Amino acid sequence: MNDRHEQINESHKRTLQWIFEEPKSKIHRWDNFSTWLKTSTPTLYWINGKAGSGKSTLMDFLCGHQITNALLRLWSNDGPIITANFFFWLGGVHSLQRTQKGLLRSLLYQILSKNRGLVPIAFPAFLDDEFPPATWHNSALETAFRNIFKQNAISVKAFLLVDGLDEYQGDMQSMAQFFRELSTYQTLKVCVSSRPLPVFNKVFKDARTLMLEYLTFDDIQMYVGDKLGNNELLKDLCISEGDAKVDALLLDIVTKARGVFLWVEIVVRSLIEGLTNEDQLSDLQSRVDTFPEELEDLYGHMMKKVNPIYSKQSSRLFRIMRAFQARRYGEGHHDPMQARLTVRKLMFASRDAQMALESEVGPLTLEEQRAQYRSLELRLKTHCSGLLEIVHKEFMGLWYPKDLPDCPQLKELESSVEYIHRTARDYLGQPNVWAKILVDSREGSTDFDPYLNLLAGTILALKKAPVLHDRQEVIKSSLSVIPLVEEAMGYSIFVQQSSRSEMVALIDEVESVMGNHWSSWLQRVMRPEHVSTGVLDHFSDLVYEGWSKDTDNPLSEHYPGSLLTLAVRFCLVEYVGIKLNQGTASAERSGIPLLDYAARPLSLYVTFAADLAPLRMITLLFLAGANPNESFHGRTPWETLLRTVRLIQSNRSGFGQKEFVAFQEMWLKIVEIFVKRGASPSAVCTITGHYITDKVHENRTYGAASLIKEGFDISERPGNQRCGNRQWGPIQDRARVILDMLEERRDTEEEQLVVLESPDAKLSISSKKGSKCCFQ
Repeated sequence: MNDRHEQINESHKRTLQWIFEEPKSKIHRWDNFSTWLKTSTPTLYWINGKAGSGKSTLMDFLCGHQITNALLRLWSNDGPIITANFFFWLGGVHSLQRTQKGLLRSLLYQILSKNRGLVPIAFPAFLDDEFPPATWHNSALETAFRNIFKQNAISVKAFLLVDGLDEYQGDMQSMAQFFRELSTYQTLKVCVSSRPLPVFNKVFKDARTLMLEYLTFDDIQMYVGDKLGNNELLKDLCISEGDAKVDALLLDIVTKARGVFLWVEIVVRSLIEGLTNEDQLSDLQSRVDTFPEELEDLYGHMMKKVNPIYSKQSSRLFRIMRAFQARRYGEGHHDPMQARLTVRKLMFASRDAQMALESEVGPLTLEEQRAQYRSLELRLKTHCSGLLEIVHKEFMGLWYPKDLPDCPQLKELESSVEYIHRTARDYLGQPNVWAKILVDSREGSTDFDPYLNLLAGTILALKKAPVLHDRQEVIKSSLSVIPLVEEAMGYSIFVQQSSRSEMVALIDEVESVMGNHWSSWLQRVMRPEHVSTGVLDHFSDLVYEGWSKDTDNPLSEHYPGSLLTLAVRFCLVEYVGIKLNQGTASAERSGIPLLDYAARPLSLYVTFAADLAPLRMITLLFLAGANPNESFHGRTPWETLLRTVRLIQSNRSGFGQKEFVAFQEMWLKIVEIFVKRGASPSAVCTITGHYITDKVHENRTYGAASLIKEGFDISERPGNQRCGNRQWGPIQDRARVILDMLEERRDTEEEQLVVLESPDAKLSISSKKGSKCCFQ
């Protein structure tokens, strides 16, 4: 959730001290921010401004600043203050970064973690409910806020700082009205930022406010002075051309910026490049004059400056970036390393896909890594005209292996590649701009597949992975092989049909590469008892091992997986279909049925709900002769599916509402296929207990019908308040039909059992030993 906060530009935050000072501008006044902070003013503060004017930088500056905290203490009479912040990010890979649920959950977590005594006040029914809800709807989260700040039992004052309301994915008016309501509470201060959209102008018309682009003239002047005024090459021009002319150039930059910091940064970079190229003052002025003053026009100008010879490579870099970010993660998963396109990842993904097959296994030397880093850095500047840039930040969650030398160049490879600004991403996504990018990226009549390149790049990274020795580092390091295997399989889901043969070859290469590493790694990093007992005989046993434990997976019983079982888990339908046709499955080690793996989804990829990949995979396996009632060590794929249905219901907080409904619909179709394929109505599942608050639920046994009712919201449990709010809809209607099908099969089986146990049937069977059983 901190990704956006951590990526805010650090440039010249010292220029923002004016926010705490008395307003000086007579033309563009603003409401005194310090006065608002330290006094009981029942209204919010709205910081607004044009795109690129520095709103997020200012909001980040205010977060935790010592003056902010000091003024808040005056408001609270030196009482405790809880500060919570949230930075909306429409381009984030997690849906929680752009939704109301993400906002409310993040703010509530920050507040409640700092004062746990507020938990029973925020959620009064939670601790007393035997079956507490597995997730909270937005209305319940909003009520929790009201409960906290309307009560008098516990003294609490809080400061909420929320950036980027215009990047919120939802009803902006409702969100704005909610914050306006919160700001009326005497125990709460709310500061928000956004572009001056009409919806916010209307709702926040009575708020304290400032318009940022009118107030940053001095900041921009200081920035330009620091970046250019102190440049030795520009000082030489001052000697030859005169200070007055140089000062006029710098003032022209500040004036044309019209308060947009981003415009200034782009222009200053161009001028520094010009100075390096020995530009004269007239050349520098020409650069400034040719830059359009509107950001969108500026981006178009920058793209036109790219040498046509680079158009194919620049378009492919933009497509790889967009494909990576389009592979969004669900709310229940957050791996900061897989969520970022690092220099290392793009460095390998921008190569020809064939290199992943031809390259030898072995780590890159430090010189090779330095050279490749410099190459990518230069290509982003020349091929992409700076619209993509390398962001050098220490990210929360970055695991740098202690086995490797403390080399700055190696750490730089884990820096992120980002758009220069959100508006650059928006510009590139415009239909006419993106259409040209698609055309330019083609090789003749052949379309470019960015996911194939991401897959190939990940396998190349696998081949070039550094050698690690510590077990935890092998598993957790961002340079490790296990996350790379997970990413490679994930990219394969999205590879185009036209690239299917290349995709199969690349996935097979995963087995080859990992086979090369695995046995030696086992000896170096695994515990002796695991090596001797056969645990982790195959690298796939470490891929999402947490999920297998959560679902009471028989993998914990030491039955090794394979590349094919991994492909089934990731729903690589085309790959598995090809392997089944080749007879690969028959050569697999005997173990857990493939259908059992397919009935346990990887919850990571919410796109499964959209493209129905698990449904397609299960359909394929049934066509290949899979049996839902095949028993393996006391459990069948049908029982595994029933556990999955219940698990999805109990973890619905991992989805947005629309995602969850789509997910439920898909898994209901899967349940229906199982039932039509003869799934036993007599199946019984023992569900492992788990912790909810401070209580331990004992293991409980459920029948198939009970789990379907619970999984699809068609059962009512006494005393559970949330059941009264359930809506009966098409999903429940269809689930009811499926239950009727199961009930009919149960009745048929019971009738057959009665017939089998009748004296006449026994007599008939005993008189015809060795022949087919018949009933009279």
